[in-house]
Amino acid sequence: MYCDPSFSKTPNELIRTKLLSSTSIFFNLQAMEQQIKAKENQSEGASNAVKNLEMHHVAGLTDLRGRVARYSFQLIVHLYSGMTGCKVNALVKIQQQSGGKCHWKGQLRMQIGILISSVRSNLT
Repeated sequence: MYCDPSFSKTPNELIRTKLLSSTSIFFNLQAMEQQIKAKENQSEGASNAVKNLEMHHVAGLTDLRGRVARYSFQLIVHLYSGMTGCKVNALVKIQQQSGGKCHWKGQLRMQIGILISSVRSNLT
């Protein structure tokens, strides 16, 4: 038959054994708790780092979008002014070919005025 060895110990020895066992368990639990807290702090730090990095990238993308929009607008203005410049040059050539006839000068001035006013209205 099986005999439990704790029956052969005195009550003081049993108390001492249980006390040492519970103390050991307590210290093991404290060590595990400290490890868990350390890992929580590490994961919290990593989470904050990821959030900061995400905010940095969002700010960078927002800045990039703004730059693209400004560049697109400047490109459109440049192309439009280039087109109107070509029209003005064509009108100047017509005026030069006309030999200084008065009606061409008046038409040329009127067309140049229309072009300038359209450029101003498109820029504002």
